[in-house]
Amino acid sequence: MSFINIAILTLLLVLSLAVLVKAGKRISDYFLLSIILAIALFVMSAYWANLSLTHKSFALLNIASYLPFAPILFYGLLLTSSDQRLNRSWWWLLSFHFVFFLFVLGDVYLWNNYNTTEIRAIFEVPPMRYQLFYQGLHIYMISVLIWFLGKLRAYQSKIKDYYSNLERVDLSWFKYFLWVAIISYSSSFTALISLNLGIINDIETVFLFITVALFLALIWMIYHAVRQYSPANFSETTPNTEKQSKYATSSLTKERSQEVFKKVEELFENEKIYHNPELKVQDVAKQLGVTNHNISQAINETADKSFYDFVNDYRLEYFQRQLADPDKRRYTILALGLESGFNSKASLNRVFKKQIGETPKEYQQRMLA
Repeated sequence: MSFINIAILTLLLVLSLAVLVKAGKRISDYFLLSIILAIALFVMSAYWANLSLTHKSFALLNIASYLPFAPILFYGLLLTSSDQRLNRSWWWLLSFHFVFFLFVLGDVYLWNNYNTTEIRAIFEVPPMRYQLFYQGLHIYMISVLIWFLGKLRAYQSKIKDYYSNLERVDLSWFKYFLWVAIISYSSSFTALISLNLGIINDIETVFLFITVALFLALIWMIYHAVRQYSPANFSETTPNTEKQSKYATSSLTKERSQEVFKKVEELFENEKIYHNPELKVQDVAKQLGVTNHNISQAINETADKSFYDFVNDYRLEYFQRQLADPDKRRYTILALGLESGFNSKASLNRVFKKQIGETPKEYQQRMLA
């Protein structure tokens, strides 16, 4: 086995161990592990096919080439689901893949009696029936990933209604991977069409670059999944029974929404709960005895803001006062930001720059000049 193959498999082994030792594993983590195993199977099948192209290695390589798509898709669907549970309807999204896998097995083992020379000819210059499947699969995978981007956008919007700190639940890293995957599949489809039209002759080099790009993106995605991500929790709290009859309704009227919002404002101004960097809608709902949805709805309707923006506006206002206080100049900007409720230098700089138009340091220097 070549040094490159050994290096890739070693890296995949390290990533798989990182997933296995991860504390508090969820079902999505096991699908993450299955992505790693599917990639490893593809690497080994490609090596086997290059070493000895037989009926078995040809069939395995065809199946392994498209196998990682299934766990990647299911992993994404689990990340964006509200309950982290598999949905049986998701399996229909893989129907095209199942048909292709059955076709490959049937073509190689049941319907034809290919010899080794014929298998190599199919591998080097795929006949039209294989081309139709290859191109159809690429179009299908691109379509499914574009559809999933819509679900991902909805998720990204939803977490702002439930979380004041997005770093652990944000899925931007997965979105970037999806775009690389879409571009890679689109490039592969274009290469196949170009080969059929005689525009290019050396498709192996093109596929090599595409495979390397997709592989690196997968490694980057897995790294962020293990290192950063914590699944979002949109489950409802159980309201305090003394306040449930007053606030917990399935649909808020405008008057009730304003009443809930007033209670939220009082809680923020009196208790200053925005100092908690991990504050969630669930925490506010528990204190007021209402549902998560009612808190989010009241803030959206009355303040015209997401929960994320609402909380960070309080943090920002407090942070500005600290920066403008001469007595606080002996403290670092980061210390003042953490006291205000921001959980990192990156988040406070990002929010401050977006809202105020200058960095915290520039603001402090201007206010204390």
